Amino acid sequence: MTDSNSVMLRPVEASDIPALAEWFRDEEFRGLFGYRLPISSEYWPNWIGRNSEISYQRAVFMICKSGQHSDTVGMCWLRHGDQLNRTAEAAIGIARERRQGMARSAILALIRFGFETLGLNRVECRIADFNTPSKQLALSVGGVEEARLRCAYYWNGEFHDLCIFGMLRSDFDRLHGQA
Repeated sequence: MTDSNSVMLRPVEASDIPALAEWFRDEEFRGLFGYRLPISSEYWPNWIGRNSEISYQRAVFMICKSGQHSDTVGMCWLRHGDQLNRTAEAAIGIARERRQGMARSAILALIRFGFETLGLNRVECRIADFNTPSKQLALSVGGVEEARLRCAYYWNGEFHDLCIFGMLRSDFDRLHGQA
């Protein structure tokens, strides 16, 4: 799955273990995906086994720069897929070469996949209030801040609000062309 900005999404595979292990050593990157504790290298083969198959409940992708299969810069996923309500939650993390537009391209490709392939009607994301770049990203692709969960995210010894951004398929189609 390729975006116009030459970012390709592909399923995770065993060859991604070294990159994932390196990225998840970084506490900030780990926190983007809800992992608070350090992760041992023994964890990754089982994780890959559970997440390499794309399903309605979870679709995990590596973000590849310039459409190169092995030039990974981050990861993204749709999780908590609900077939009845046709909703899922999106998450994204760029581990290297940030602030170059790759996150925007990747999240648009991920959302398009959710609407076109999975038949979703709604994609949402939860972003800590202090994470200004991620909130700006959500707004830049047409996400709407729909709710704020007060003191729902504990990070670095403090509670922070969680902002919930949502996008409907009709919003996406209007802003980015039909999915």
